[in-house]
Amino acid sequence: MDERYYSPIPCGTPIPFDTPHAFSVSLPTYQDVADYEESAGDIFTKVRQAYPRIIQHPLVSQLTEEIRRIYDRDNHYALLLPSRAAFDEVCRLWKKTPTFYEHRGSLLLALFSSSQERYSFFTIMKWCGYMIFSREAERILKGHSQPSPAEQQQEKQIITDVLREGYGPGKTILTNSGMNAFYSVFAAVKDAAAHTHRDTVIQFGWLYTDSISILRSFAPRHHQIPRVTDLHTLRTALAYEGDRVMAIVTETVSNPLLHTPNFTALKELCREYGCWLIVDNTFATPWNVDISSAADCIIESMTKYAVGTGDTMAGAVFVPAESSFSETILSDVAKRSIPLQHEDLLRCAQGIRSYGARMQRVNEVCKQIAAFLRHHPAVESVYSVYSETAENYGAIARHDEAYGGVLTFAVRGDFAIFYDSLCLPKGPSLGTDFPLLMSYTLLAHWDLVQKEGQKELSQAGISPWLLRLSVGTYDPDRTIAALKRSLDLLL
Repeated sequence: MDERYYSPIPCGTPIPFDTPHAFSVSLPTYQDVADYEESAGDIFTKVRQAYPRIIQHPLVSQLTEEIRRIYDRDNHYALLLPSRAAFDEVCRLWKKTPTFYEHRGSLLLALFSSSQERYSFFTIMKWCGYMIFSREAERILKGHSQPSPAEQQQEKQIITDVLREGYGPGKTILTNSGMNAFYSVFAAVKDAAAHTHRDTVIQFGWLYTDSISILRSFAPRHHQIPRVTDLHTLRTALAYEGDRVMAIVTETVSNPLLHTPNFTALKELCREYGCWLIVDNTFATPWNVDISSAADCIIESMTKYAVGTGDTMAGAVFVPAESSFSETILSDVAKRSIPLQHEDLLRCAQGIRSYGARMQRVNEVCKQIAAFLRHHPAVESVYSVYSETAENYGAIARHDEAYGGVLTFAVRGDFAIFYDSLCLPKGPSLGTDFPLLMSYTLLAHWDLVQKEGQKELSQAGISPWLLRLSVGTYDPDRTIAALKRSLDLLL
């Protein structure tokens, strides 16, 4: 346990400590969060790196700049993509093609006429995970060779074996990030349905923000049902136009309220109406739940619990043996995805070996912290997997102690007093071995926190002041003590 995580961490400090590849960043006060979202003041002189799909990592920026100077010294609005195929896909979604140069047969440099053009192109890149990440940039900058094909195949086998141990029989595709896994599956399903009358994707529950963006922006028809408890609305929608639905997309445990759908009912409905069930299992993990008999496709961001270090980008698509996905769809997913390779592959293979044991410890920690929060008078509400949809979760849980690694809660009284005083790491992301608190709604849905967006949040039952705690594996007593000190200030 690193005691530095229980001391004040200055704004802009990358977390975890002691690695150039950290994917969270300290935002220790409410004002820091607001400035980050509004790009106000000097916030970005402090925040130099954050989650690598949100802010381009300095090593990626350095590599992009070095390659840009080779081809065009005058144009400073540049982005680097991992392949020509990735570039072509983003251009198709962006509906135009910028100036570009292929670099040494693999990387592709795209140039733009303005910062606004660059930003809009980058937005699609990050949604789809068509990006270069810091470990690959570092390898190229240092002139290091790639791991041998034999070594990479060996590491892929380690990861695949662990995932099959968790999920059971099936096929696995490893990708460079969870969002690349999600987009690749979405695009393959959309293409498979393109020559049929099925043109609708039903979003069942509140998904990860970039997943929502993909469905809203690129699905031919997108139907959102905000709460996974609302089976009545889902059944009504399917009865009305079930023959047009290609897929239902949901999460095993919803983000942020930790609600679980009724997977028995979802499986029956998908079979009845002939649509696919696509599930993001990042929060629950295969060590806590069994959904392989219900889902046609399972997506996981291995950036989170699978590795646990907070400095490795990786994703996975798992297709259970009982899935109705065709080989054509699987082939299309593989073709569209960016393979997990090189340094992130090696790092993932190293970390995933302890996946199951780590989740057992996470479950123990989460249970203790949840009990504390439920009984503190300054806590207004607490959500865990065993809260409002405990029966649904219990039906898929592998055991009674499968608490998972995340709690969400809201406090009574002044949000800023609690948040600003809390001596825990505060920033985006989850799944790290150290505890990590995120001002969830403010960071993930700042646009909806404004007055005009609060109706949508209310419909989903999400408070603008909701906090999400990734509990980690550290001593729960240390985390509870930190929470208690700040909560007591509200009494």
